[in-house]
Amino acid sequence: MPGEARPGDARPGEVSAGRSRLSDWTEALAEAHGDPGGGAASAVMLSMAAALTAMTAGYSAAGRFGDAPDDPEWERRRAAIEHDARRLRATALELADTDAAVSGAFAPAYALDDRQERREAVAEVSAAATRTSQLIGEAALTLPDHLDWLARHGNPALHADVAVARAALRGALSGACTNLTADGGDELTGDERASLARFEEAIARLDASAG
Repeated sequence: MPGEARPGDARPGEVSAGRSRLSDWTEALAEAHGDPGGGAASAVMLSMAAALTAMTAGYSAAGRFGDAPDDPEWERRRAAIEHDARRLRATALELADTDAAVSGAFAPAYALDDRQERREAVAEVSAAATRTSQLIGEAALTLPDHLDWLARHGNPALHADVAVARAALRGALSGACTNLTADGGDELTGDERASLARFEEAIARLDASAG
């Protein structure tokens, strides 16, 4: 069933954000179907933000950054940021595939002849899509603190990369907000509304940092 898609699920013969070439994945995104669609694109933007965060943290390590302080606590924080960001990069790509699988289930749900079956199938897919958007946004919330730390303490030669990471992160969070409200509409649960508020707060924080 559509709501049973799991992170990393692959559809035979179709692209995967984690395993296909970027050119193939974006070519599939350009086609007039929802697999992948905007939710998956949001997750890919999150993966790019995470990758840039990991790269920036890596370039801030002693030996690559001449002004890195001789401070074990500073190094632990830098290494933790790099580790978290690398893990998030992979997780975000899995979420992109999950969202694509769920999004691709909308067309067959709407194509059902029986009105009641169609209504139930669409509701099920919408609930799964809402959940995926929530997962993408919640995963993104780990990055603002990391990027703020790198902007203050990381290698200043990478400040432009931190700015690009913030822009990609904002895109991911904005996409999560849009898809969460579009798929859930007035039926959002209290937990989903709380997530939406956190996403909007993080976007405002990123906008303030950019200013």
